[in-house]
Amino acid sequence: MDLAAYRTQAEAFVCECSREYYEHFAGLKHDLAIEPIYERHAPLFDRAAVDELRAIAAHSSGDDERRRLAALLEFCVEGFIGQATKTTEAELARREATLTIEVDGDTVGYREAAFVQSNEADRERRERLEQARLEAIDEQLNPLAREALEQAHALARELGWRSYREMFGELKRIDLEGLERQTAVFSRASDEVYASIVEPELERTAGVTLDRLRRSDLPWFHRAVAFDSLFPAEGLLPSFEQTLKGLGIDVAARANVTLDVERRPKKSPRAFCAPVRVPQEVYLVIGPVGGRDDYVALLHEGGHAQHYAAVDPSLAFEFRQLGDSSVTEGFAFLFDHLVEDAEWLRRRLGVRDVAPLAAHA
Repeated sequence: MDLAAYRTQAEAFVCECSREYYEHFAGLKHDLAIEPIYERHAPLFDRAAVDELRAIAAHSSGDDERRRLAALLEFCVEGFIGQATKTTEAELARREATLTIEVDGDTVGYREAAFVQSNEADRERRERLEQARLEAIDEQLNPLAREALEQAHALARELGWRSYREMFGELKRIDLEGLERQTAVFSRASDEVYASIVEPELERTAGVTLDRLRRSDLPWFHRAVAFDSLFPAEGLLPSFEQTLKGLGIDVAARANVTLDVERRPKKSPRAFCAPVRVPQEVYLVIGPVGGRDDYVALLHEGGHAQHYAAVDPSLAFEFRQLGDSSVTEGFAFLFDHLVEDAEWLRRRLGVRDVAPLAAHA
């Protein structure tokens, strides 16, 4: 295998796919046209490429080269599965973008329903929106999602791993059983105090106790509409720009980051960062719903964007765009937790009494 040529083609594939995902999930185009991209780059993901990379990675030397090859092998295996499931994935995205639900005589786009639900004060209408969304998921989306997942599990075994879990534990170099033990300990340790911390805020914000809580109440609870006056829409971008300026980053001068905050009917409700070419072309996308959530989403995805935009362009492709996502998530969470920080709330938003916000957070 010509590793240099493989890496060049892999970067071209990632660039094309990332641009396609950005344009579709930002609501700029109807279809998710990933099938032609996979077809153009088919040799990247054939069985021979997987086997060759596994063999090369197994006999590599030097820390940097081992890390590069591990990232490249993970990319190849995920692409092998993506190649096999691309038609299902494209249809799933198309269906999600065009799907509508009916609630109380109103027609709402499936993706837009999350915005509507988080801003709905009527608890019973929130529940009707939830049920309509769940029915649409069960009838229209889950059969396709299940098909893709079952195919991915079968392909993991076809590639020689005993299970899908074993495959990703090895590829991502994560001890999943050890992680499970850690989370179980955390869960047990927090069980006793959970209700006493959550319930008072739940009652105050959503008007329900834990025993009456429905899943449909959670978007309204997290939305924290009572704090809207502290998180004005017109302050969203200035607070972000001023935060970065305080860190020595001039947003306006960083031409490699495009900020997409427009509302569109087919825009995904989930904020995201699309690193199309790292570090030259990065998109930061949020669908504003109002209030505190918008600030959290912008800061979180802004953390991703600043990470990708500041990556050293001389680094190898694997270090710029592949590998362990905990690196970029570290940036994202460092930024979004500012919304819980008393000093940031005072400086950037002029909040005097931060205690209620801290309680909610």
